Amino acid sequence: MLLKNIKISNDYNIFMIIASRKPSLKDIYKIIKVSKFDEPADLIIEDASYIDIYTKRISSGNIAIASGRIAYIGDEMPLKNNDTRIIKNDFLIAPGYIEGHAHPFQIYNPVTFNEIMIRHGTSMVISDDLPIYIKMGLKNIKRFMRFMGRLPVKNFWSVRLDSQSMIDMEKFSYIKIKELLNDDYVLQAGEITGWPYIINMEKNMLKNIYNSQFLGKRIETHNPGASKNTLNRMAAAGITSDHEAITGEDVKTRLSLGYHVFLRYSSIRKDLKDELKYIIDEKLPLNRLMLTNDGSPYYNDYMGMDDLIKIAISTGLNPFDAYSMASLNPAVYYNIDGIYGGIAPGRLADMNFIRDLYNPEPVFLMLDGKIIDKEVKLDPPDWKGYGMLYKNRNIDINKINFNGSDETLFMRNQVIMDLNKYKMEDSMEIHLITKDLKRIVSSNIHGMGQFDALASSYNIEGSYIVIGSSHDLMKKALKEVIKNGGIVFNGNKNIRIELKILGIMSDKHSDDVRNITEEFRSTMRGSGYKFDDPVYSMLFLNSINLPYYRITSSGIVEVKTRKIIKKPVSLKI
Repeated sequence: MLLKNIKISNDYNIFMIIASRKPSLKDIYKIIKVSKFDEPADLIIEDASYIDIYTKRISSGNIAIASGRIAYIGDEMPLKNNDTRIIKNDFLIAPGYIEGHAHPFQIYNPVTFNEIMIRHGTSMVISDDLPIYIKMGLKNIKRFMRFMGRLPVKNFWSVRLDSQSMIDMEKFSYIKIKELLNDDYVLQAGEITGWPYIINMEKNMLKNIYNSQFLGKRIETHNPGASKNTLNRMAAAGITSDHEAITGEDVKTRLSLGYHVFLRYSSIRKDLKDELKYIIDEKLPLNRLMLTNDGSPYYNDYMGMDDLIKIAISTGLNPFDAYSMASLNPAVYYNIDGIYGGIAPGRLADMNFIRDLYNPEPVFLMLDGKIIDKEVKLDPPDWKGYGMLYKNRNIDINKINFNGSDETLFMRNQVIMDLNKYKMEDSMEIHLITKDLKRIVSSNIHGMGQFDALASSYNIEGSYIVIGSSHDLMKKALKEVIKNGGIVFNGNKNIRIELKILGIMSDKHSDDVRNITEEFRSTMRGSGYKFDDPVYSMLFLNSINLPYYRITSSGIVEVKTRKIIKKPVSLKI
């Protein structure tokens, strides 16, 4: 491979700043002139072999790039001068991958999440805004979206219409959500976890749905295990996609009702292979299917979009279809395939240089027509300036009493909890202190293992949760978490995960995040945690979009009926 006059750069400030990389009129003139051979290209990839995602074949030709976009592809040699950079190589070029359903706040933060995405060849991400919107507010999140727009990965957003919890619903008023939906960085509404609001025709939700449609935004729902009737009603309301198909039959049902379907392979959901086998056997159409991975930190490093493509190919899918499900299909879904999703004139010059069709892992990447090191480290924003630093709090921990309970929340798997009316053997105490420090909810939990203390500010509500068997160590861990945010574990090993950003995200680089979360996972499993991913378990303890019971700031809740089984008790701190 010859990289002539190309600097391998980890300086993301070289990239264009506007959200959709819209070219100026001057840029358009230049791109057209380069395509006509009237002006020299900024960069030429000579005799390139590339995946033609549109005709599903490997094609070859010279690729000319101008102003960050592809200006020409063909057999003729575009005009060049001494300033034109030349690439000659033996790699196959694939389009930049698109992650269309991301949650960039699972211990990592949106910036370090981008580092992970680049490593796996993902050049565009559509991210959930939920916890950062709730904690930052409208003004700061709009500013933060603009900061993310400066990064080499194209960062767009999906705006939530409900809180996924028993609190904070006032933040999802029509007026506030309307302003967010109008933002250029927003491509979608959802995911909608509070789908009963739609079925029950709740006015605020329906107004937000209507406005999303009016603005041309996509609308994604969260409907695991939903019946065909429920999915039908959601589609009737305007839903365009879902990511919760568990079986191939689920995929078929959603396709038959007009949905686009995200096929997920994550640390808690490994249905992709079985779904693809069904899809292949049933000869289902593939143009409305997309790949996604929203795993936890240790998992994302090992299972990126390149790995999902490889899994799809190994399952028997045509390789070109597998690449399309990670590039063109999501671009078409989000109505941006004129500038993303493939290697063609007018598209942004986002490409992955791979060894061959069956090895999607990038050797290096091109983003906006510039070569970038896939191990790039991105500079963080001024977290304090965006109002995102955790605010230290001091309390008299001795004023909190951990009272015993009879019932037990028992974990069916790492995210689904049921309820027993008696205290189960090998259970531990669990207490939730509301984020205003005014109430406490107490119970027992089975499935987390056996240890002295685990305290955390890492959950959907932003409340404080403490689990354990030693009241003294539980209070000590809880005091530290309330003061500084984060996760504190005391058991066969002591672990401290600092979450300085809003109490739910680390300010460390992705490698550091992976290492500490791997250590936490290993230690939890060594302490008797029964499942695979304690990070997800902690996150969803009070998330009311998952069956069957949750411990929330409103009390212990039966998810299906929203009935409060046990109310909180007042604290006087």
